[in-house]
Amino acid sequence: MGFTLTPQYVKDILTPCAEGNWSAFLDAMDPEVHWMVVEPRRDPVSLAGIYNVESWKRDLMKPFSEHLQGPVHMIVDELDVIGNKAIFEARGEQTQKNGKPYRNTFCWVLIFDEKTGKVVTIREYMNSAHTKEIMESPI
Repeated sequence: MGFTLTPQYVKDILTPCAEGNWSAFLDAMDPEVHWMVVEPRRDPVSLAGIYNVESWKRDLMKPFSEHLQGPVHMIVDELDVIGNKAIFEARGEQTQKNGKPYRNTFCWVLIFDEKTGKVVTIREYMNSAHTKEIMESPI
């Protein structure tokens, strides 16, 4: 019997992100997930590019987190599940080390493997101009 994606399953892996705990979300991914942020072309300033779990942690979250006072709190505002696809709108919030707020908006598309239930594809869209502004600011 295969995996059946439900809204509750997606909520269970995303809800801890609202408190800055990304463990359940990252554990739900295939380690080799094809994770596209904004566009395929890799840009270390806007953080666009293609990642897997380890490269996302190393090349995106580590340098971005250096500008923040703590982990991003991602709050899901809308969620739809269609077959093995979850689509959600969210906002990310935290305070930058310079005292300014970090507030970004996102649209995520997650594709789950029908056998394992792991996320195998992510398309993440965000305000990359805001991300670039933060990455270019002094720490």
